[in-house]
Amino acid sequence: MIMKYITKDCDEVSSFWGPVGIVGICTFLTASIFLGLFDTSVNAMMTCLAIDMDHHNGSPAKGPPTFHDYIKESEQK
Repeated sequence: MIMKYITKDCDEVSSFWGPVGIVGICTFLTASIFLGLFDTSVNAMMTCLAIDMDHHNGSPAKGPPTFHDYIKESEQK
């Protein structure tokens, strides 16, 4: 759509598979980087929670009050 209506280069390209492949590769790389960073941040938060719970006899001492309420509620279930 960009090549057809914005840059008007549609006649110069013999096959659309090249641009589609480039967009697909860029999309895959962007998603992989984002999910990698998300995975690292979740692992870091879980490690911090585990260390906090180890240092305070099984209940977290740091964090917002809503977090503590959620932990207490989940322990009761």
